[in-house]
Amino acid sequence: HSYATWLVDDGVPINMVQQVMGHERSSTTLDLYTRRTDNHDRILQAMDDDEDGDQI
Repeated sequence: HSYATWLVDDGVPINMVQQVMGHERSSTTLDLYTRRTDNHDRILQAMDDDEDGDQI
């Protein structure tokens, strides 16, 4: 779910995300596997933080 969401948030066309995810229909990808986020920095912060929340 996160991967599909990140791809869509990064502007990857839904038909490409659909293919990567192996879904027959783009509606499956959009309706079940993606969530639009308003905070793109959240993704970068999650990748930079270790389990204790400290910067790596």
